[in-house]
Amino acid sequence: MIYVIGSHGSGIVKIGYAANPHERLRTLQTGNPALLVVLWSHEGDEALEGHLHATFAEHRVRGEWFDLGHAPDPVEAVRVAVNSSGHDLLPRPRREIGSRRRNAVTLREGETAGTVDVWWFTRELDCHFPGGVFTAREAAEKLEMSLEEINLYIDRAVSRGHLIRRRMSAVTGEALYSPPADPYYYPGEIG
Repeated sequence: MIYVIGSHGSGIVKIGYAANPHERLRTLQTGNPALLVVLWSHEGDEALEGHLHATFAEHRVRGEWFDLGHAPDPVEAVRVAVNSSGHDLLPRPRREIGSRRRNAVTLREGETAGTVDVWWFTRELDCHFPGGVFTAREAAEKLEMSLEEINLYIDRAVSRGHLIRRRMSAVTGEALYSPPADPYYYPGEIG
């Protein structure tokens, strides 16, 4: 069975395959602070699961978890994708497949720290600094962004609980940032 598991009111969902989605739900619920539910299930196999993962790949948060919060109804987006290609259900991502990161993060006209794509930013940081501490300057170098752009992203990520300002570096005097201790806990996003 293909399933969609998540929390009511959250756009973050897990799209997967299991013989028994409710048994899978019990496994996922352990250690998860948000109350998870099986939002939808449908007959299907690993091939259909792969199709769905490919359809929503640009909205992947981690593993089989996807941010479909921009769709009017994340479950409906998956339901339609089961029977079609699923295009036009979500806004186009900022980054085209194969494009350089620089093109993906340039702030658009009128874009402010309140509208930047924090999920994309924190995923990129996780790739470059897995579980580690970093400075704004280091993030700017790795993501090929200006320090001004990085600071907009960092301010928004800190305000939403996606990053934590740790302390000042004794060596450089710069602020040190890191993801929260639990990488799956994003205040205001889940639960």
